[in-house]
Amino acid sequence: MLKDQQPFMDLIDKILTITLESDYSPKKPPTKQKELEKQIDELVYKLYDLTGEEIEIVENSSKK
Repeated sequence: MLKDQQPFMDLIDKILTITLESDYSPKKPPTKQKELEKQIDELVYKLYDLTGEEIEIVENSSKK
């Protein structure tokens, strides 16, 4: 595994732990899960060196 992959793997492990909790509901994910997903998004933006404008395009495309 590449060193750059570790932050992604750590966040994914945390999300998986949340989804295994007995009270987990995919229709209403916990705030902590949403925060972790946002951190993954930001790592991807940094990985691809996206500008603020490009990030806005990506984020707005998923709102449709």
